[in-house]
Formats: sequence, structure tokens, C-alpha cells
Amino acid sequence: MNVAIIGCGGMGALHAQMAVNCGHKIVLCADSVRKAAVALAEKFGAKVSGDPLAAVAAKGVDVWLSPPRPPPTWR
Repeated sequence: MNVAIIGCGGMGALHAQMAVNCGHKIVLCADSVRKAAVALAEKFGAKVSGDPLAAVAAKGVDVWLSPPRPPPTWR
């Protein structure tokens, strides 16, 4: 399956690696912190988006993974 990662921090990177380990392909990395999206996309040869909401409408994506944010950021 083609996977998009929405949120490319530590948990996003972990989920991306787990998806690849299961035979899936990371095709898009999206994060409002573009630097994080670029770093993760380079690792997996994926496209980059600085707009996580736009990633939901991206073509060629079968599954979107959006790891939860840690509780201190829930404001």
C-alpha cells in the first residue's frame, strides 16, 4: 500500500519505518514544520507537503498515518 505520513516528528518517523518493515511504501510526508517533512521524505524517497490537510486529498495514497501528539501539546 502507498502510505502518507501526516506528522513527521519522532512518532511519525517510527510509524513510517514500521509501515516500510511491513512491506508498504511511504509516498508522502506532510508536516506544518516543513523541515521535518523534508527530512523524513528524503529517508524514504517520498514527496513532501508542508500542508497536512492537503495530504488527505493527495492522489496515489491508500492509507494515511497520523501519529498522536503527546499530551503536553494538546492545547
